[in-house]
Amino acid sequence: MNKRFFLSVFIFFLIACNSENNFYTNYAVEDLWRLPLLKPYELRTLQNDSPETRPYWSLNLITSQKQKSYLSQITVSKVNVHDSLIYGFGPFRENNMYFVINAMKREEFLFTDYNEWVVFLGTQNIKINSVENVWDLFYAFKKTGNLPWHKKSKIS
Repeated sequence: MNKRFFLSVFIFFLIACNSENNFYTNYAVEDLWRLPLLKPYELRTLQNDSPETRPYWSLNLITSQKQKSYLSQITVSKVNVHDSLIYGFGPFRENNMYFVINAMKREEFLFTDYNEWVVFLGTQNIKINSVENVWDLFYAFKKTGNLPWHKKSKIS
């Protein structure tokens, strides 16, 4: 009886550990493409989307959902990760949303003014020219299974 119990527990932990690691390795879930940023943050778009039909992806904001904010999802066309910070912006020239997310602290900062976003990034020692196109990142991730920040980030 004890051997079966321990075997069951061992199998459970193997499955749990494997699903934990899937966050950074899977580029698809159901009918969605996904681009893992820092857990639990990820970008998603429909698998039949393309850069021509939809040049942006969706990012769910975690703390906004908990606070029942009116804004719980933003569109993202350029993104990058530095240590525990995720930053980027959407595709629109008018009414654009710029963001910085501290994934470790679960803090989300949203900006509608480009200059305020740039100043905030400067306080975090981040250069704005380091954001990358989400589709370029996705195609590289799909091909190689790696993203530039996965080994450099302070969060896993």
